[in-house]
Amino acid sequence: MTRRSYVLSTLVALLCGGLAVACGAKSPSGNAGTGGSVAGAGAGTLGTAGAAGVTAGTNSTAGAAGGVTAGTAGGTAGTTAGTGGVAGTAGAGGTGGAGGAPATLTCSSTTPKTGSCKAAAKGIYAMKVELDTWFMDEVNPAGQALLDPGRGKIEVYFKGEITDICEDGSDGVAQMHPCGTKLPYFLNSANCTALQIQFPDDLWDKPGVPTYTSKASTTGFNPGDTLTVARTSGLLGIDLDMGAAFPDATQTAIFTCQGGAKTGADCFPDADRDSHPGVTVTFLDDGSTVANPIYTCPLGPFTFRPAPLSVGGGVIMAGNLVASRAYTGLQTALGGSGKIASDCNSGVGPATAAKDLPSRVWDCLHKDNSACSTADAQFLDKNTPRFHVMQVGDVPPSTWKHQLAASDAKLDRNASVGPRSAVVRLGDLGAAVSCADIRNTTFPAFQ
Repeated sequence: MTRRSYVLSTLVALLCGGLAVACGAKSPSGNAGTGGSVAGAGAGTLGTAGAAGVTAGTNSTAGAAGGVTAGTAGGTAGTTAGTGGVAGTAGAGGTGGAGGAPATLTCSSTTPKTGSCKAAAKGIYAMKVELDTWFMDEVNPAGQALLDPGRGKIEVYFKGEITDICEDGSDGVAQMHPCGTKLPYFLNSANCTALQIQFPDDLWDKPGVPTYTSKASTTGFNPGDTLTVARTSGLLGIDLDMGAAFPDATQTAIFTCQGGAKTGADCFPDADRDSHPGVTVTFLDDGSTVANPIYTCPLGPFTFRPAPLSVGGGVIMAGNLVASRAYTGLQTALGGSGKIASDCNSGVGPATAAKDLPSRVWDCLHKDNSACSTADAQFLDKNTPRFHVMQVGDVPPSTWKHQLAASDAKLDRNASVGPRSAVVRLGDLGAAVSCADIRNTTFPAFQ
């Protein structure tokens, strides 16, 4: 089996929702006790143990049984945040313990918070994360660079189902499903070419694309309160053991996955179900040109073409000298926060992201639809551009420069505003919301 590689992108994270906790049922009556002491028990035995607490939510654990015998304190507490059953009195059984809260919640207080936006906390949300990135050819010398240094925004879209949140807002659960990724294009002013990596829209509706669980919290349920989401890592089209380092280009064919038992193509699961390892991305090749490039090219407009498979001119050729698509695996780490807007249904604020978004690709396809060779795939893997995500106040490094002084002067070296996120509530839980709806959402402007 040959080994291949290319491309990149990103994905995941957000918000919080409502809480649903059910209580345990009361146990049946017991036989009468005779006499009594502290805690109201006599010599007689009390009724049967209280029923277990009803499971609360999809991730809940039922509370344990209530009081069992005379003279004991309340029944055992629920497994997770459940309360103990009430102690039995003579002639009556104890009540069951309260149902445990969902296992992923760690509520810090029993004091509930109120607010005008609380009723809208649960629901389905559209979320957009914007990442300010810089990139350059970090492999080839300046005279043979496959792309010019550049800077651009990555946009990532999610569908979030906000299901659970502590009554005090201290912890919450959201199921986040990626629904789209847009990447900035690359330019090569030596031959007036542009490269645009594309994730097909129908990718995100495939059953192999995972949904990620995110932890979130809120300072309250009123406009102006702050929502915060912990940064969460996710994998797409690649299988890594928990905590394992992401492989570099020299390890694409040999790193191990699934407990160290597998290597090669088996470590690139077919997430989009197209019978190719990993996730398939394409390269724009429709003859269109870049509308307003920061550079000028003496040979004509920058035209979108497939990915080169060699250094020096191959990008303007056809057939098996360029790649029309690649089969890739990637990793992301995203989170966010923001202030609730006055409508209770939207918000904007800063996001969090790892500084690098690594990717590997296992295979590719030529423009003439013939299979790439191992050497082709190795070339793509080695020359995969890296998107460097800038945090608040970051600027590109001093090595980020164009070899032509006139072009170098056009590079944006202003300090970054950092990752940002925007969210819009689209409906109640259970509402029919597609990934297309998420991508077509009108989001509030970043501040």
